[in-house]
Amino acid sequence: MKSSILVIIFIIEGTLVNLLYSQTASAYSTSGNYKYCDRDFNGAISDFSKAIELNPGIDTLYNRRGAAYSEIRDYNRAIDDFTKAIELNPKQGDFFYNRGLMYTNIGSYKKAIADFSEAIDLNSRDASSYNERGCVYDDLKKYKKAIADISMAIEFEPKNCDYLYNRGLVYNHYKRHKMAIADFSHAIELDPKNADYYNDRGIAYNLSTLGDTIKVISDFSTAIKLNPNDYKAYFNRGLIYESQKKQEKAMQDYSKVVELEPIEAEVNQTLGDVYYRLKEYEKACNSYNRASNLGSKNARKKVTKHCR
Repeated sequence: MKSSILVIIFIIEGTLVNLLYSQTASAYSTSGNYKYCDRDFNGAISDFSKAIELNPGIDTLYNRRGAAYSEIRDYNRAIDDFTKAIELNPKQGDFFYNRGLMYTNIGSYKKAIADFSEAIDLNSRDASSYNERGCVYDDLKKYKKAIADISMAIEFEPKNCDYLYNRGLVYNHYKRHKMAIADFSHAIELDPKNADYYNDRGIAYNLSTLGDTIKVISDFSTAIKLNPNDYKAYFNRGLIYESQKKQEKAMQDYSKVVELEPIEAEVNQTLGDVYYRLKEYEKACNSYNRASNLGSKNARKKVTKHCR
């Protein structure tokens, strides 16, 4: 999530009682901010709630509590808070942006697009909202719109590595692999320590007509060196080794994937398919069982067929 600037609003009322009342709300708000920064999100929610109870008309309090709810993945309550902040201050684009992120998280893509669009209407140079709207269009497979939006974000912030990386991902999905390679390479120039950039450039090299397996393996290996706990690069490099008939190296990489225990059902199922293809039936069934336990119906069918 984009880091919103927290605006502290002091309300000066006409009586000493109201002034003390406001100061108490401010104290809870400040305490909530400290707890949020310390990642004590439940404590922050409690303090922001007390501040809201004492002074329910401050938009930023709802925005801050919404951000805390988002950190504990309580997206619906976060949406409620961002909505209240918007009701109190409908000209603040950050509130629409934050709610758009929550709608994205729960898969309400039309509402997410509407919020990011509203944020852009309020600030036509809001690079973050262009980027996020582009990512939603990518999820919807509307690749031309996705590229147009993220390109606008890059125009406003040309050295933002994440925007370059995101556009590279869209180009890969859109089968414009050479353009993806260019974006990933630019991101690497700006931030050479990010493992994801190398991993996805390796994928783009592999999918492109360039077919340079040396570059593919080099990128996956660099990703592993930068982040030894990311199973994706091991898995991808294992697939390349397997295609080259280097079974021992492939098995080493696949074993590392299993050791890192990926929680995605699809990855475990694909790993099971790989092991089955290599006639490592016990390992295949272990992977199918993990995928099945993670909710894959297809893997459950394979367990029934191959592992009983």
